[in-house]
Amino acid sequence: MSDEIQMEVMKLLPIKSLIQFRCVSKPWKSVIESSDFIADYTVSSRDQPHHLLISYQNNENDVYVSIADNDSFPLNMGSPALPHPINYLLWDSRVVGTSRGVICLLGYHRNLYGSHEAVFWNPSIRKSVAIAVPDDVTCSCATGFGVCPATTEPKLVKINKRVGVTWQVEVFSLTWHVWRISPSNPPDKLLEFKPSSQSVVDRFIYWLGVTSGGDTGIMIISFDLLSEEFGEIHLPEGV
Repeated sequence: MSDEIQMEVMKLLPIKSLIQFRCVSKPWKSVIESSDFIADYTVSSRDQPHHLLISYQNNENDVYVSIADNDSFPLNMGSPALPHPINYLLWDSRVVGTSRGVICLLGYHRNLYGSHEAVFWNPSIRKSVAIAVPDDVTCSCATGFGVCPATTEPKLVKINKRVGVTWQVEVFSLTWHVWRISPSNPPDKLLEFKPSSQSVVDRFIYWLGVTSGGDTGIMIISFDLLSEEFGEIHLPEGV
């Protein structure tokens, strides 16, 4: 059986079987734990019902629970969602975004004061990857996350603006596992990003931005996960 057919068959396996198959051989383990497979793995709705990810704080610790969105929802108290390494690593975390079954969380590193850490997490196969984030994350910084459907590559985008300095865009890709300075920048007329306004559709990440005059100057900023170029969408007058 060819490698391509094997991978397609593996994508249809139930989660428990898939985890067991990682122990069969090193090649299978390598395939199942590869970034392409992690990003592209899906199962049928009867094998894997949709889940709601709920977060709250308990004794200053971030708690994430997963609740199945099915007939048992009224009686379902939820179960811990994050694996121990993430709970141990992150403090004051938040979800940056979700894309193609992968969740990106961003928070402070528990053991390194003032340092930020991001985690790419695929709950379907219980695989997570921790990423050190440059320490210039400020209130003027915007973040975005998405998995490019053309390459199945998860990417984290960090856009920062300091006083008197133009926008600086850095992109982290799981394939290269390194932060790169992007040659593309948001439009010059953009003053700031609206907090928590990220949305991912297909291969584009979108944010709401402010150009001038507060809420009277609103624009939509796009970032192409494939070409890594920014664009803008003009809203109709009066919106």
